[in-house]
Amino acid sequence: MGWLTLAVICAGIYIIEEQDHDCCGEGCPVCRQIAVAQRIIEAFGRFYAALLLAVLLAVLASRVKPLTLFRTAPSTLVALKIKFNC
Repeated sequence: MGWLTLAVICAGIYIIEEQDHDCCGEGCPVCRQIAVAQRIIEAFGRFYAALLLAVLLAVLASRVKPLTLFRTAPSTLVALKIKFNC
């Protein structure tokens, strides 16, 4: 996971550093590398977004109490703690 993060960070830094390069026109090697860096960021960006969503859903699922559909109510007067005043 650390290598993926490093690849995304380095690709972003490369794009930022080379955005104002002296382009030699069609077939520019720097433009090709910028396109590769953009594809890396797009691919791993989706991966990290899916990972973040999965972690978020797991945290939310662990905090939500399970829904009990068939809750049994106490059926005796003692269980209901009812006191008769006679």
